[in-house]
Amino acid sequence: MENLDKIYEICIKHLEEYPSAIEYVPEQYLTEELCIAALKSERMYVDYEARQIWEYIPMDKLTPRVCEAAACCNRYTLEHIPDSSKTSKVYFEAVKSFGYLLKDVPIAFHSKEMYINSVSQNGGNLEYVPAEKRSEEICKAAFNAEYNGGAAVEFIPDKYLTEDMCLSAVCSDGKLLDVIPTHYKTAEMCLSALKHSSWVTICGNSKSADKAFSDYVKKHIPAKVSEEVCERFNEYLSWINKDKNQENEWRRLVSENPLYIKNIPEEKRSSNICEIAIKQEGLTLKYVPERYRSLLYCQWAVLNNPDALLYVPEEMRKEVIDYVKESCQYVGVLFGNSPYKEYFL
Repeated sequence: MENLDKIYEICIKHLEEYPSAIEYVPEQYLTEELCIAALKSERMYVDYEARQIWEYIPMDKLTPRVCEAAACCNRYTLEHIPDSSKTSKVYFEAVKSFGYLLKDVPIAFHSKEMYINSVSQNGGNLEYVPAEKRSEEICKAAFNAEYNGGAAVEFIPDKYLTEDMCLSAVCSDGKLLDVIPTHYKTAEMCLSALKHSSWVTICGNSKSADKAFSDYVKKHIPAKVSEEVCERFNEYLSWINKDKNQENEWRRLVSENPLYIKNIPEEKRSSNICEIAIKQEGLTLKYVPERYRSLLYCQWAVLNNPDALLYVPEEMRKEVIDYVKESCQYVGVLFGNSPYKEYFL
């Protein structure tokens, strides 16, 4: 075939963006480079494409080089490559990219580095590390994982598990109280778990949830602290409801007069209250706590009133100005009298 080198060059770039296009490459022209380009496509994060791609790559094209390249990019590699290609490197690259695949790796290929890579991605992956291999270092890596670190407490041996770990876990997800060892279930631990669970919403919105909550307490909270926990949790719910009613009143007042926001204690100015205020009067950005002065809120404020640019953090100003220039309101700014108009010219 003429211009084959040029065709390959074009195909490789095309497959990087449209991996499933490999279906239309005649098998006699299917090379390692084309297979790798498709399998390593940045679009492989789309699950159905990550699966589908294997339908178009014949088994005889799954060379060691192709398999190694696929392992670090495609979560279904271990399901589709031949056993003879499942080398230590392939297993390691697969787990390094997709930590949960540790569950599919034979023990003979396990290593400490593989465990660290897996559990650092998701604390729950500690489940797939053999109990006798769960060292203090590996357990700490699991607990400090990028995602779901609290889930590791269910699989951390007692000798490495601390009360602080358990408290941190239940504060990230109250449901984890179910897997906390009984000797760590103090009144404070159980109360913290309830405060960070769906029971706050369930019990706060429905009296019919009383029986379900009572059953949960009997099953998961030690009897010696259950009465104290329930009493304190009910006090917490009362406080939450009172706070919620106050929040609703403030929202109403700010809706009627956006400048009312300055009368609300700064620590009580919620994101929703700030949004209501700046959408009505951009200058109220002055009263929005710094923690809420996001790019989006600043854009809303300046669109509403260009003078709000005074209160936009310096590092966001250019993006806010560019945003206004692309909006319908830009013309209004140009014909307006804002002292900041020059910034938009």
